[in-house]
Amino acid sequence: MMEYKYIRELYDKLDYWRAYTPNSMASNMYKVSSIRSLEREIALEIEVDKYRKYLLEKEKWSDK
Repeated sequence: MMEYKYIRELYDKLDYWRAYTPNSMASNMYKVSSIRSLEREIALEIEVDKYRKYLLEKEKWSDK
């Protein structure tokens, strides 16, 4: 259950940064960096075998 809570927290942070409106070039660079970092961290936390069936089903439906 800890994994679920952790991933949810990462997605909450990602939503925050995607909605954030920067007021300078530096804060925009920090926003982009934060988003990329969170996306990488989420990708590393997802267990591929655990979600394999879901991902393959999603791919099958997107082909139609």
